[in-house]
Amino acid sequence: MITITKEDFEAVCPSGTTPDDSLLEQLRVAIADAHADIIRLLSVDFTEALPLEAALSEDATDDDMKMAQAVKKYVICKAYHEAVPQLDLVQTSTGFGVVSNQNVAPASADRVERLRRQLCKLYEGYLMDLLELARHREDIPEHTRGIFSESLFWHLKYFKLFGIAEPTLADRAKYWEAIYAGEYVVKHIISPEQFKALTGAVAYGRETETQIVAMRMCRNVVVAYAGKSDMQIFHRNALIQYLEEHPEDFPEYMGSSAYKAIHFTPYRNEKSDTCFFFG
Repeated sequence: MITITKEDFEAVCPSGTTPDDSLLEQLRVAIADAHADIIRLLSVDFTEALPLEAALSEDATDDDMKMAQAVKKYVICKAYHEAVPQLDLVQTSTGFGVVSNQNVAPASADRVERLRRQLCKLYEGYLMDLLELARHREDIPEHTRGIFSESLFWHLKYFKLFGIAEPTLADRAKYWEAIYAGEYVVKHIISPEQFKALTGAVAYGRETETQIVAMRMCRNVVVAYAGKSDMQIFHRNALIQYLEEHPEDFPEYMGSSAYKAIHFTPYRNEKSDTCFFFG
């Protein structure tokens, strides 16, 4: 069972937003809801096997501890983010307030929204940390592993390729249709079988250095096609060249109809032919 203390909040939350004991109690429902997010993602058995009772002040000595800390950090920031609109950080007649020199002043809606955006970035980042750790585990549920098999853009950091300094899940939703279309192009270039081999390697945390380079080049193709960039052909040709320079690392592509189509040689008439073909 997850254990969240005031000290855990102090270790994670933005400065000046740590709840007191009474407010921490009000956050219990939001904490339970955020914890339920993780259970749906990783399953009850997997989540409850993590050392969630450990304090965030403890040093993470292994991957289980790292995952447990990522879970707790996510839960804290997600709970606070969801609860802020309904909470008074300081109970006043004017609502949500901040304390300054023993005086309580109502916080502006803009200030509250800035806090929520900050908390959102934090919990989404911790979610990415958790996924990065989870994909290396053999015992994660198949529906979780499917996140990595679905797309080469499973992590928010890849959305920086679209020129977004601090990508969010909202940005992912915004670009998802373009990514889906771009990855359809990539599958046509390298073959669906090779694309599946790449995402499968990611899903099990087994990608090689050459696969990592190829996936980076695939993402460049997607971004170029999504933005209708003049670099589309350049990135396409660079990807093909790289795969063919490492044939032993990309057997699915080398044996695919995509490879054969690129290297198809039309029939040429010979002097000894009894008839000639025109076309």
